Amino acid sequence: MELREVLQPYFWVESNLFSDVSKYEVTDKIGRGKYADVFKGVNMETGAEVALKVLHPRKLFSLVTKKKIQREVWVMQKLKDCTSTAKLLEVVRDPGPHSISLVLEYVPSADYRELYPKFTDAEVRQYMFQLFKALDQIHSKGIIHRDIKPHNIAYDPKTKNLKIIDFGLGVQSNTFDSRLMEADCGTVIYMSPERLAKARCSQKADVYSVGIILLELLQGPLAKTLHFKEKHQLRLFLQDNTWDLSNSGCSM
Repeated sequence: MELREVLQPYFWVESNLFSDVSKYEVTDKIGRGKYADVFKGVNMETGAEVALKVLHPRKLFSLVTKKKIQREVWVMQKLKDCTSTAKLLEVVRDPGPHSISLVLEYVPSADYRELYPKFTDAEVRQYMFQLFKALDQIHSKGIIHRDIKPHNIAYDPKTKNLKIIDFGLGVQSNTFDSRLMEADCGTVIYMSPERLAKARCSQKADVYSVGIILLELLQGPLAKTLHFKEKHQLRLFLQDNTWDLSNSGCSM
């Protein structure tokens, strides 16, 4: 499989698919996930700071991963005009390990675990206003993030600048792929009832996640994990009901 095939269907013909990775210098590792590691880097030609999402080479040849990368790139291209999301700048390829990297706008951010307890009431209101504004931009483009949580919100307390990041689970809201819309993915504590029940979700699921974040801002951190048995019991409870979860008030 040609690496170009991974992204070709979701880029316009005139786009520069694969740029030269050598113009970037990695400075720090800032994140790690199932499909990629994230590094802070510098564009040696311009001096601009960037974030490099380096996809694990061994994952690139999986059809599931290929489709996931395609969706993420497509979603970020769809959001390229949004001011409240980290922008996709370009895609680079390292011919050595045959890896592909997404070059993203670097957004300075403080650790939310240290930040949230220090917020004043006024700062909570300002933070939530920006978060809802960012979410409104995403939704206006017909996108569901599906993984809204503090870790995916970059906030710089010095500039008060907030941006939503990591669209690895992002999807188009009107997709007809029921398996995709009902997939069990994301962080359990921030997932809306319809998502936990594996029912079709809408943009309301993101709003529910923001509500959980507000709860944490007001009363402190919640438990981030559920044991398998607890998660299974919760899912059975939500599935065994007489109301339509996709239209229920609990997802508003």
